[in-house]
Amino acid sequence: MKKEVKRICLEAATTIPVGLYISLWPLFKILRKSKAVSERWYSLIFSVVYVWGEKPIREMKTLLFEDLEKTRSADPVLREKGQIRMLEIGPGFGGNFKYYPQNTLLTTVEINNYLEENIDKIKELYPNVTVVKSIIGNAEDMKDVPDNSVDVVVGTLILCCIDNPAAALKEIHRVLVPGGKFYFLENVQHPDHTFKCKLQKAYKPFWRGFTLRCKAGTFDAQTEVEGVGFSKIDLKSKTLKELPALLSRFQYGVAHK
Repeated sequence: MKKEVKRICLEAATTIPVGLYISLWPLFKILRKSKAVSERWYSLIFSVVYVWGEKPIREMKTLLFEDLEKTRSADPVLREKGQIRMLEIGPGFGGNFKYYPQNTLLTTVEINNYLEENIDKIKELYPNVTVVKSIIGNAEDMKDVPDNSVDVVVGTLILCCIDNPAAALKEIHRVLVPGGKFYFLENVQHPDHTFKCKLQKAYKPFWRGFTLRCKAGTFDAQTEVEGVGFSKIDLKSKTLKELPALLSRFQYGVAHK
């Protein structure tokens, strides 16, 4: 009886996104057609998700970044000055800046023009960070960032929104100095064959269409990061009950070049 009820619930839940996608298909078409409209839409969605979702993941971020203060630059001159070269992909509203050490020399890579406009405001809020370069572009091709040029790369909730995460990770590996570290936190897929995993897969087309990027958790950060060639990966997983099943499972950690 319990299995039958679960099956009925799953079938009902998985038919909803089909109807939603069909009914909202004209909107998705418009959003994709105009770059200006799509960027405005994404920045709006991002701002809502940021306000709503930042608090539940704060504890994970605190644990993730707790050893940043101990990190030293590979450049002897900068190390002597107590400075560190960092790069953040998709800084958005600067939600990670408060975790960065004093004398951080930061390069940002942001694909969305409207989100990148926040950088000037963020600079005033976080005197611990000096933004030395702000790049409009995508993580899959960071041609403006030289090889072996940054000590730390940060990317939180960005790989699950990138079309080609493998290419982005190769770029991250390329720009890091030997011994450099990549700090990541990603919304990921629940274990295979679970009810929550099936829901994530069912809602993926609708959620990706609505947000223009997010894969609704149908992503495995560990598999992607391991495929690039990092020497060591410190990984943790956590499921947050405060968030809906689509977005409640996370993987976070540090990959060492």
